Amino acid sequence: MSRGARHIEGKLDRLMAESPAEKAAGILRDWIFSGKLAPGRKLPSERELEKALNTSRVSVRAALKALEAEGLVRAEARRARFVVWEADASSHSVSNSIGVIIAEGFAGPGMSVGRPSWLGILHHSILHENMGRGFSTLFVAASRVAVHRPDAGSSRLLRAIIQVAPVDGAAGAEFLRAALAAPGAPVAALGDEAAPVGADLVFSDHETGSCQLTRWLVERGARRLLRCRPPLGRPDWLARRDAGFERALTEAGIAPLPVLEIPGLREAGEDAALFEQMSRLVAGHLADKLRGDNAADAILAASDGTVGIMNRACRILGLEPGRDVLVAGYDNYWRECPETRFEPAPPAVTVDKQDAVLGATLAGLVHDRLSGKLPAEPQRIVVAQKLVPVTTS
Repeated sequence: MSRGARHIEGKLDRLMAESPAEKAAGILRDWIFSGKLAPGRKLPSERELEKALNTSRVSVRAALKALEAEGLVRAEARRARFVVWEADASSHSVSNSIGVIIAEGFAGPGMSVGRPSWLGILHHSILHENMGRGFSTLFVAASRVAVHRPDAGSSRLLRAIIQVAPVDGAAGAEFLRAALAAPGAPVAALGDEAAPVGADLVFSDHETGSCQLTRWLVERGARRLLRCRPPLGRPDWLARRDAGFERALTEAGIAPLPVLEIPGLREAGEDAALFEQMSRLVAGHLADKLRGDNAADAILAASDGTVGIMNRACRILGLEPGRDVLVAGYDNYWRECPETRFEPAPPAVTVDKQDAVLGATLAGLVHDRLSGKLPAEPQRIVVAQKLVPVTTS
């Protein structure tokens, strides 16, 4: 196991137990990296940020100082602050940077503004670890690589690459490495989907996490467990999650129900009308699954973001979540979901993928490669997921 992997456990509490100031800084990073606060734009006043972030003036000031230290924000006269970060490889000197390859449509830490997401937590963790080692971080969307490909010998070649999202097959991943990185630069990838040959790999243990969640439901009397989600295809992580689900049911002597896929299902965020629309959509699909002698007694949502919708759908059908049917989530961000404004019932249980640990492990691997602390053979690290019971039913 690499040094980066070994020191993760000791950092877990620090990474996950953020102070109000750290949480405020994380949200502001999301706004900057997602483009809501564009480069050159003046930030709202401290008073406005205090209200928007629902925190204290002291926390706002501490968060702004942290962003200034990271080079994301510049302070000028009379407490005016401006965004200076740009998500453009051509505008940076990146000779001491580590590149993070992200999926198209994500400008950096965070998938959605104002709410933590698993990608936001993972990206923030990578950023934090790189800063601690004296590296800057450049988030690069795959489509920008060909446009901003440096010339051979350019000082803008990256020291290392962290691949968070797969990129158009193995050939695409190899092109990214050749286009952006210095010769021999290390690469660490999340999962093995389209990872460059020889990359160090980090996996989230979806199979064990899903198995533990399913066992928890079975131990509380659930016998007809229904996976309910939008059509997601068959990515590797989902196949592993389904394998864990089926393993737990096999152990219990229970036959798995077919997956209920609901086209159009998505998180509603702060949109009350969309939340109601999604709840009624789900209720329509669940109506015949939650009635009769063979009614499902547990629902497994794809993530915490749709748990509120599942709970409201149950109520529409005259069922009490947590009593008549157990609703399980995944990813452990239900407390931050805006949907709790419309449906306060939490998931009965969820799973924490330890996204901060995943990010720190990915960064630790490339740091250790650059320091010559790893053996020549590629490393493969599996990060355990954590079962998080929410209710005591």
